[in-house]
Amino acid sequence: MPAEPAVPQVAERLIDELVRDAAGNLCDPGDALPLPLSSRIPMMPFEREMDYLHWLASTLSGTGHVVELGCFLGGATAAIADGLSHANSPRFPVLVYNTFEAPIDGTVMSNCWLKAHGLAPGENFLTRYELLHTHRLHKLDLRALNLPEKVASQQETSLYPEQAPIELLCNSSAINWDIHLMMLRTFGRWLRPGAVLVQQNFMEPLMPWLPLHMWQLRNVFEPIDIVRGTSTVAFRCTADPAPMLDQLWSDPSFDDAGSRQEVWRQVRSYWSNYCGERAVSLFFGHEAAHAIATEDCGTSVDAAHVYDAWARSAGAVGWYVSPLWNAFVSGLPDRIASRSGDISSHASAACMLAAEAEIRAVQLLGRGVSGHIPSNQRKAVWHEQLSQLRDAGHTRIALFGAGSHTEWLLENRLDFPAVEIACVIDDSPCADSIHGIPIVMPTEVGALLEEVTAIVPSSDAYEAQIIARAQAQFDERKYLIPRVYSAQAKAESTPNELTAKTMPIPEDALVRTKCASLPASAPERAALGLAVDRPWIGAFAKRYAAPQWANGFVNALDSLFLWDLIEAARPRRVVEIGTASGVSTAVIAAALDHFCTEYDSTDELAQIHSFDISTHCYFDAAHSVGAAAAEVVPDLMDRVAIHPGATAVDACRLHYIGEIDLVFIDGDHRHPAPTLDLLAMIHALKPNAWVVLHDIELTAVGESIGRTDWNVITGAERLFARWPFEKVQPMNPNPALNNIGAIRIPQVQDEAIPFLIDLLLEPWETQDGPPQKLVSALERTRILPV
Repeated sequence: MPAEPAVPQVAERLIDELVRDAAGNLCDPGDALPLPLSSRIPMMPFEREMDYLHWLASTLSGTGHVVELGCFLGGATAAIADGLSHANSPRFPVLVYNTFEAPIDGTVMSNCWLKAHGLAPGENFLTRYELLHTHRLHKLDLRALNLPEKVASQQETSLYPEQAPIELLCNSSAINWDIHLMMLRTFGRWLRPGAVLVQQNFMEPLMPWLPLHMWQLRNVFEPIDIVRGTSTVAFRCTADPAPMLDQLWSDPSFDDAGSRQEVWRQVRSYWSNYCGERAVSLFFGHEAAHAIATEDCGTSVDAAHVYDAWARSAGAVGWYVSPLWNAFVSGLPDRIASRSGDISSHASAACMLAAEAEIRAVQLLGRGVSGHIPSNQRKAVWHEQLSQLRDAGHTRIALFGAGSHTEWLLENRLDFPAVEIACVIDDSPCADSIHGIPIVMPTEVGALLEEVTAIVPSSDAYEAQIIARAQAQFDERKYLIPRVYSAQAKAESTPNELTAKTMPIPEDALVRTKCASLPASAPERAALGLAVDRPWIGAFAKRYAAPQWANGFVNALDSLFLWDLIEAARPRRVVEIGTASGVSTAVIAAALDHFCTEYDSTDELAQIHSFDISTHCYFDAAHSVGAAAAEVVPDLMDRVAIHPGATAVDACRLHYIGEIDLVFIDGDHRHPAPTLDLLAMIHALKPNAWVVLHDIELTAVGESIGRTDWNVITGAERLFARWPFEKVQPMNPNPALNNIGAIRIPQVQDEAIPFLIDLLLEPWETQDGPPQKLVSALERTRILPV
């Protein structure tokens, strides 16, 4: 099998000190002492964050207090308090600070979380918190107060009357610049060498004051852990911070834009020693938020653009990417307009960025909103699951999980009279019911579970976690807790598994083309800098084939063009969007084997990564996507990686910025699907990379064979015909024979984005059309000068 793109494992521990788990094995801190499932509280921190805090608390010596600022519903509280029980000298109680009232400030942060936890603005949730922590309340000292933004020195005593050393300070309350200063000056001054400060929102770009202040304190705090995939960073105190606290920046404006930019350059330089050069771009998000707050519109747009491109590349894999980022980018044009007072070039660039963000936010590349499996496949899976339940006598069931997947499931009425859904169980309900079915917590199901014999997980993205929660709450001897999606995935043979097991296919199982029927020269080759004659035509004829079961694959003429382009480009990394049977995948692998024989610096051969939104061929569910590649070129599968159930968005996330040499787009041909595929990958492409488009003459092909319905499938046709930069296609006199072409990305990839977005404003051929929010974003880009 080919190697996956070289995405390094994110290092959680930043210092040389080793961490071992209970068995004595070396591990990352987040794996050393996982928080038991029964102790987890449904709230904001990621599971790994709670696992990390559980371990960290277990390492404390009891030499100082443990303080948590901003507990919300207490996920971190549970992890810390239960972790202290493992410590050699536990220090109780944990001092927990919060207003215990849902915020009413209307900020993006508060709006994002309130609805998810069933809270209204201003609602007091202290009773709910106490209920969640009933068995550990004796270990907690709850301090229900509003931490002020500014405090005089005499007020610090009333906020922290202990006035004693703190060994662990866990902070998630620094929601603005002044509160963070107050926190450091009131509580941080009591940290002593060896103490730990955990900044839970450090990687959140909308909180730029955190990395700025901690950079100022770099001589007294050293980073020790970045909790993988979360926004949390832990720092160890190395010297008394008190003398430096009065020197911290209290005004975000600094002196001027140049000073701010230089500070952020130094911040990134400092953190590159811990994150690496590829990941340090995450701090451009902080700079963007800082710049817009200081009315530096140009810097904000430029920095936001860098962060946005990084966030959808392989450079962000394993790192925290803000769920609030799209909302920030979507509002950026209005923020700039309100500050600049006119339609500026900065606002124009911000509109382009906002439109891109909106495209990704509504997941318009064919993926269902609830997870990672297309809607039609989810329907098939659930029909089968419900049939199996009915046949086994499970006629009354409960669903576990009240998220978007359950919303989709009930909207599509996939239940039928033989199987009744009694209720929906959820750890933290946001409503009382969903489509008329009651939603209850596991501890409150009561009579609703009468005659229920199966509790079925309802999520295609987080099924494993939901099953674990259900197993912890309910007796499997009494209730069936089946696997829905994961069971199917385990039972299926994936294309990669086929690769390892497939024996060479007998010659007569493949349909081949005779060399004499192939054109040995083509005038379009001159546009690629090649001689018009094809010296390799014999080698191509031996390689080009298709299994007898395959359907709708690239024909020999189109495949010759692919070989022409690969001969000219000599790519190292090829991406295909739309695998289907895998014949074209085999064609490209054969071309790479013929033209790209050198190993690169990592000892790898040129490779093709093929992505398809389906897991099985659209025309034959008996075959996995890409299965033909293993039959046609079994000897070249070390150059091939098939990615089923994946889209162009995944292709971008699997590659670094500017890593892809050539792309073949052959998925959904309806407008604007090819444009969306290209827009998703634009920053992953190298400057001047070629993008091959199939079915660019589908109207002419349809007319030649009497398919009049094909004249409304013009996505690839439009994209190629209107491409304003370099392009090439075959030059046969019959347009139907020129059904493939290639467009070239400009030297500066961003120059193509305005054209692609403008193309999206044309009427869509896809079934649902663009959501209104996206229409508004796209129309705004048309109004502004580009």
